[in-house]
Amino acid sequence: MLALNSESHVAGRVEDMPTDDLHLSESESVLIMSADGYRSIVVTSEQIYSVVLAHDRFDVTIISPPPLPKTAVPYEIYQSPRSFAVRYKTQQIVIWKFEDDLTPQRLDRVVTAQNKALIDLSDDTLVMCVRLSQGMQMKVYDPYSGKDRVVSGARGPIRLDVQDVSRISVANVGDMLALLDGHSTLHVLSLTDPSIVKPVASNVTCFDWSPVHPALVYIARGETRLSVAPLSALVDPDLVPLVSVVLDTGVDTSIQTTIEHVGEHDTLTHTPSTGFGLASMPFAVTPLHKAVRGDPADLLRAAYSLEAFGRDVLSKGFNRKMLWAVVATYAVDRGHVQAAITAYGELELYSKVVYLQYLQKESEGNARRLADMLHQFRTT
Repeated sequence: MLALNSESHVAGRVEDMPTDDLHLSESESVLIMSADGYRSIVVTSEQIYSVVLAHDRFDVTIISPPPLPKTAVPYEIYQSPRSFAVRYKTQQIVIWKFEDDLTPQRLDRVVTAQNKALIDLSDDTLVMCVRLSQGMQMKVYDPYSGKDRVVSGARGPIRLDVQDVSRISVANVGDMLALLDGHSTLHVLSLTDPSIVKPVASNVTCFDWSPVHPALVYIARGETRLSVAPLSALVDPDLVPLVSVVLDTGVDTSIQTTIEHVGEHDTLTHTPSTGFGLASMPFAVTPLHKAVRGDPADLLRAAYSLEAFGRDVLSKGFNRKMLWAVVATYAVDRGHVQAAITAYGELELYSKVVYLQYLQKESEGNARRLADMLHQFRTT
């Protein structure tokens, strides 16, 4: 078994990661397993194990299987930082959440899935998508209340205008869903308003969300890339290429490359021909996303501070367009028009500055009217 904790790397080398064996009984076999940067979940024919790397040693917690019939064979597992779910061939989904003391607690409610439904889990949301003859049907489920989540003012299934989806992934933060279609195009939508589904990248072979930010790592055209703000696709398509940067993993990337782990500060990939590659995230990602959660003045101050640091300290390695494109994305999304005008000005996209100034004037100080105008700006 391999457990990954990026904070314990020595010089960031894959071979420095601590390893250990999980000892099973003679009659026990591993059926499925998953792992993130902190915990591995191993489902065997007899037990479920939670394996955590702490202080360079492994702590193993044995979790009793749920009381299901023998025909309920586990075949898929979904994992987030604070919860995990196991899907059985009887189409029952059992969810565990981790308490503050890291003790796994099984939820009383069991979710029943439709056959061939695509499923993913975040800390507080389970998303289920079913293919239709035209598009997809999505359900957003709150496992803690046992009810469908209210989406766009209503509960129940939602139609999505996207075809032949092969994989979905729900972000752990930011209420976003990523979908990969049959043409290898990666799309995103907001779970608060799924009426808009927009592409982020084409020729994508695999992808994964950051566990702490609404940011996507994906592999396309032989490159490992990071979309610092995939929300940009729902705000302004012109910003999409500006928020995407290439990550240097130190090894060649191909269509066979897989993303093994995405953390706050790095991402781990594996290519059969060249082995593991480890890439650092751009320095501005974490402080910028933290600033996004504050008011627009804080966001602008953080952006100018990060720009000054990048220019003075990092020099050639700094990407100022990425920085201001992220600011523009979140400023428009949250209705902070003046911050958006500033960001578009820094990007020298002056036609959008003029248009936003026009919207600001036409709204005549009416916040609701301005919000409606910004929604129109996003959808045109």
